Amino acid sequence: MEPRIATFVSAHGFGHAARTCGVIEATRRLRPKARFEVFTTVPQWFFEQSLSRPVHHHHTPTDLGLVQRSSLVEDLEETLRQLEDWIPFRDQRLAELGTAVTELGCDRVLCDISPLGLAVARRCGLPAMLVENFTWDWIYRGYAHAEPTFNGIADYLEGIFASADLRVQAEPFCRRVDTAEVSPPISRMPRLDRDEVRRRLQVPTEARLVMLTMGGVEWDYAGIDTQLRRLESLRPETWLVVPGSTPKPRRVGRAVLLPHRSDFYHPDLIQAADAVIGKLGYSTIAEVHRAGVPFGYVPRPAFPESPPLEAWVQDHLPYRRIGADAFAEWGWLDDIEPLLAQSKRSPESPDGGELVAQRLLEI
Repeated sequence: MEPRIATFVSAHGFGHAARTCGVIEATRRLRPKARFEVFTTVPQWFFEQSLSRPVHHHHTPTDLGLVQRSSLVEDLEETLRQLEDWIPFRDQRLAELGTAVTELGCDRVLCDISPLGLAVARRCGLPAMLVENFTWDWIYRGYAHAEPTFNGIADYLEGIFASADLRVQAEPFCRRVDTAEVSPPISRMPRLDRDEVRRRLQVPTEARLVMLTMGGVEWDYAGIDTQLRRLESLRPETWLVVPGSTPKPRRVGRAVLLPHRSDFYHPDLIQAADAVIGKLGYSTIAEVHRAGVPFGYVPRPAFPESPPLEAWVQDHLPYRRIGADAFAEWGWLDDIEPLLAQSKRSPESPDGGELVAQRLLEI
């Protein structure tokens, strides 16, 4: 009998969904008929774009995470207010999801950092696998100095995360857990080669191409049309591709601006680039690591995940640190030359998706 996997995915950004898609594709390479029932509020189109075959998508909130004012700034007060509706998990919520998972015939549960999925697995008596590079109890404790209420929430969630039958920490992870297994970075795989992506972008094959990304989300690059004209003064010829920067695809000099949801697959764009500049986030790090290109990263100093990710990038990638203020004020344009001067670096290990898929099938 082919496995049927209830999959609970955090919708805090797209990074958890991207990592889960890497695991799903790797699992299907081993067991082509494996069925995934995905519970998340990450939009269905993201999975359709990221997977070679569709999954069964159930639009369901699976965790809260942090409420954010932007990709770089979180709202602690609103996070605590909304957590009142989440913690502790209501019995009715668990019962409804437990019934759905049972009626769908699921025989195991995969969670990318959703504690709700682990609680549902325990209620249904199903084995559960947790894939993480951080968990919400650890994140919330990082804010307890400012809001002590987070400590009680973290205590509750810590027990739920500990209930996983198998815990895999995907590099770069934030805090080592001795009972967990370790996986190399997990990324979605590119589908098109460098030259084909550039042909579709109408970027010269021999030009230097830099990708500017906020992790696949929309971002308001104020003054973009004026600032990007500065690219024309760079020699050798330098181009920029910027997903999430415009309602419709358009060109500004040597810059290709793409909407939040476009026909271009994020890993393909990274594969076609000579360097990437963007937010320090898991999926971008994993995809840049696979491509081996230099990474000009923008840290989020207030976010507990940021320092461990930054340390890992500095140990494993050609990099350049770009402060949030410099990024907002277009100072990163001055970082293009020193970033492109660095050499590509081949990944030190194979993608972790295969390892995680194997363990998921064994659980």
